[in-house]
Amino acid sequence: MRATIEQHKMSIENIKMNMARYRASNAPRHYQDGGKQQIAHYRLLIAKCRADIARLRM
Repeated sequence: MRATIEQHKMSIENIKMNMARYRASNAPRHYQDGGKQQIAHYRLLIAKCRADIARLRM
C-alpha cells in the first residue's frame, strides 16, 4: 500500500511538471484541465489507500 501511495505521488509530480511545460509553451488549455483531473484522481486514490491502511491497523 505504501509503495502504491509513493507511485501515485510520483505520478502527481510528473503531471505537475507536464502542466508547467504546457503553460510555458502556451499549449491548449484543455491539456492543463486534463492534468488537473488526473491530479484529483490520484489524490482520491491516495486517500482510499490511506483509509485502507487505517482500517487494517484497527
